[in-house]
Amino acid sequence: MDPLPHDLWVFAVGAATGIVFYGGLWWTIREVPGKANPGWWFAASTVVRTVVSIAGFWLVMDGNWRTVVLCLVGFLAARLVVTWATASNKAGTSA
Repeated sequence: MDPLPHDLWVFAVGAATGIVFYGGLWWTIREVPGKANPGWWFAASTVVRTVVSIAGFWLVMDGNWRTVVLCLVGFLAARLVVTWATASNKAGTSA
């Protein structure tokens, strides 16, 4: 089997989990302060984001360190994308 499709799959899973993690963090920080019991919302968000991230890594991890590193690269690339997307959104709003 050609390793390129597998590597793309691993990178995509890492990017997807990163988007869920960092996008969820952005949503939590933006929306939760106005809700009742914000501490519970922050705790629940942390647990859900962490579980999704661990599940994504576990899904593609096959005992090969290279696979885990590639998934982590996708995860961190998603951080850059979410940071860029949320900064663009922030610039469009007036405070």
